[in-house]
Amino acid sequence: MSDTPKDDLEALRADFDKLREDMGKLTDSLKDMGAEQAHEARGNLNDRLDAAREKLRAGVGSAGQRGHDYYEQVESSVGERPLISLAAAFGAGFVIAKLLDLGGRR
Repeated sequence: MSDTPKDDLEALRADFDKLREDMGKLTDSLKDMGAEQAHEARGNLNDRLDAAREKLRAGVGSAGQRGHDYYEQVESSVGERPLISLAAAFGAGFVIAKLLDLGGRR
């Protein structure tokens, strides 16, 4: 303990200055930790986004290939039976036309 109140006040001021300095260092450390964690999270997000893009590209490629295969299969079926294909197309068109005509009469 100090001998005079003035010495106590000076010691208290020194303690507050030290506390203020420590709080500043703590704040800086917390900012650095937050920035590091944000950078890490951004990296993880970018990795997930890249994986999702690759999965989407693979899915689009697969769907495109299936569509192309289906188109070739239909083309082959029409080539093998052109009259049946023509009759089916005419029938489907007739039914659709009748459905659309009924919708206009309501």
